[in-house]
Amino acid sequence: MKTLIPAIIIFLLLFSCDKKKETIDNSKQTIDIESEYVKDTLYKKGDARRYGVYPNKPVNGKYLNAIIALADKGEQITFPKGHYNIRFYLKGVTDAKFIFEDAIFGALYVIEKDSITSNKIELKGKITVLDKLFIRKSSNINFEEVLVKTDTSKSIKHKKNRGVSIYIGAKNIHFNYLEIKNTGGGNNPYFKEVAAALQVHGWNNNPENVTIDELKISDVARSAVYLTGNNHNIKKATITNYGFGSNKGLAGLGDADKKDVNKFTGFWINKCNFSNIDSLVINTQPNKGKYSLHLGLGISANPTFISNIHFNSNAKKLPIKTDKFTNVLVENEY
Repeated sequence: MKTLIPAIIIFLLLFSCDKKKETIDNSKQTIDIESEYVKDTLYKKGDARRYGVYPNKPVNGKYLNAIIALADKGEQITFPKGHYNIRFYLKGVTDAKFIFEDAIFGALYVIEKDSITSNKIELKGKITVLDKLFIRKSSNINFEEVLVKTDTSKSIKHKKNRGVSIYIGAKNIHFNYLEIKNTGGGNNPYFKEVAAALQVHGWNNNPENVTIDELKISDVARSAVYLTGNNHNIKKATITNYGFGSNKGLAGLGDADKKDVNKFTGFWINKCNFSNIDSLVINTQPNKGKYSLHLGLGISANPTFISNIHFNSNAKKLPIKTDKFTNVLVENEY
């Protein structure tokens, strides 16, 4: 037994040294990977400028893709304040963290790459999008503050924005704050798939667990919100002015009748189960929009609730459309 104890101690010491060496090697490997992307040593690790992407300057697409690849390897990336005139694609990205210090992008797409879904992405700080935010086949995506607005002088196509579309296979999408302003919808093919400023939809693979702490939508050409899917929660939603655009050239929406798509609505809930809107305010101008509220089909055993709702005087004059088999229950008007 006495001869066995020194052997055990020697083994433990060797094992400890091997683990320490492994940790050092892994740390060195991380440093080596990061160093491969460096273009400008004036900036600290994680700063987009360190890797050749600067605000208010032409963006090299290869450098931006390299930054995304670095984030995909675990490096937290910060985009300083300013305008990045490029579409920002996150394709099949996992376990990535970004910080936006009031950064403006042409568009933002969070989507799959082949069979790999995007998953576990943190987008902290404030990001502004001048065209479209699109999410598809992605899960566990967390946004802190997003503003989708129109600036035709800076947007890539020099057109109004196309809002937010959360599409098939999207799950566990969270916004602390989401604001959408001045979404387009004229007789132009560019807007053919923009039926609403916020579209949560997807035929036979509808989004699940979309949560928004505060939602603001204002001055949009067509409907403000179209909500389908399961287990959504919106704490506070304010809709102000919608339905002043054209329905010409407008394509359909999953789970919806084309005739209903053409009749612009403040808040449209359709085939939406086990969901809740805590507070909903709908304001509109005179003679704008067809409906203030559209309560569509749903499974009665899986109800969706609007806990509190308020209409301004003009919105009160608009009809509320209620499907015979709706599962949406409005608890209180104030």
